Amino acid sequence: MSGSRMFEDYDASTSRKATALMIGITSPSSGGKTYSALRLATGIQRIVGGDIGGIDTERDRMLHYKYLFKFRHIPFAPPFNPLSYASAIDHCIAKGMRVIIVDSMSHEHTGDGGVLDAIDTYIEDKVARKKPHESDYDIRERYKWAAQIPIKAERRRLNEKIRQIGSQAVFIFCYRADDKTKPVGGGKPVHIGWQAETTSKLPYDMTIRFLLPPGSDGCPNLNPDTEFEKLSIKMPCIFRDWFKPGLQLNEELGERLAKWASGDSAPRQIANKLVARLVELATGIDAAEAEARILSRNLDDAGLIAAGKAIKAGAKFDEEFPPLPTEGSDS
Repeated sequence: MSGSRMFEDYDASTSRKATALMIGITSPSSGGKTYSALRLATGIQRIVGGDIGGIDTERDRMLHYKYLFKFRHIPFAPPFNPLSYASAIDHCIAKGMRVIIVDSMSHEHTGDGGVLDAIDTYIEDKVARKKPHESDYDIRERYKWAAQIPIKAERRRLNEKIRQIGSQAVFIFCYRADDKTKPVGGGKPVHIGWQAETTSKLPYDMTIRFLLPPGSDGCPNLNPDTEFEKLSIKMPCIFRDWFKPGLQLNEELGERLAKWASGDSAPRQIANKLVARLVELATGIDAAEAEARILSRNLDDAGLIAAGKAIKAGAKFDEEFPPLPTEGSDS
């Protein structure tokens, strides 16, 4: 019997197939990850519909924002093992929630009943059962790898569940971050910067990932200081024009990401770089509408530059580029 298979192909540029959208936000305390996640989720909801679900492992911290955002709150107490996370996600899907925030995903790794805790519990159980001639050290060394097998099998099941249901909901995963050092080559420890509290491979499956430094007020660091910090972000080239230094994660960005994932629209590619820069200054205005307003003025490069300077100096975009007349208008 031949091992050959038959395949089909199609023009990818004509495809309207939806793409799973998974977003990661890594930040230490005070970086703004919960607030940023809710802002992105609110924009995403405008496109995908349904409710926003907030899986909260942080002792109801998400409720700090209950008067600013509309969401379903799912309190999540220990144990924080991977299968409990899977059950919380199943709950959201069964209730029809289309945007799911998990805050924080780090408890799956470091929390009570999480991966590290389960490994320690397994080993300590073996130590407690050791024979009289065996040392605690020998037992810990003997079982340090075997201890990881059952809990990491649970983690793989959780991650596979998330991948499989990615077409039913958009996920936003929040991770706590630690400022870490690491010995390199057996020498002096090297500062490697802010790292997510996890060893899961799930972040590699995410569509886009942000790193929020302390006190950043939801403005991601797009140019990390260390090579290791660069591993905490993921910014595909198709999105890079959307994110500029100083830009907060917000509802409009969530909406644009959701539109892209739905297959209904691609990231806008604007040929004239001066026009593109002006579009970025059009806060709260759809990019297509902003571009149309700018082009309607028929400004040369000098005029576009002058308009950009005026907006940066405090002028409103609407003043420089007023809304276009609606169909049938006499104006």
